Amino acid sequence: MAFLATIIYAQTNNLSMTDNSVCCVCGKPAIGMQFLGCCASAVCEDHAERNMRSLKPGETKKSGSCTFVRY
Repeated sequence: MAFLATIIYAQTNNLSMTDNSVCCVCGKPAIGMQFLGCCASAVCEDHAERNMRSLKPGETKKSGSCTFVRY
C-alpha cells in the first residue's frame, strides 16, 4: 500500500520515482522517506517525525503501520 502511495505522490507532483532527494513539504534536502500508513513522503530534518530523526543513516524502523527509512 505504501508503494502505491509513493507512486501516486510522485505522479501528482511530476516527480520520477527516484526523485526522493528533496523534502515534499519545503524542497530542502531530504533525510529519508516516511511511510505513515498508506501515505509516503520524502522529508527533511525539519519535517521528519521523531522516529525518523532518531535513526542513523541507512537504518530503517517499523512502528505499527509506519515505516521510516533514513538515507
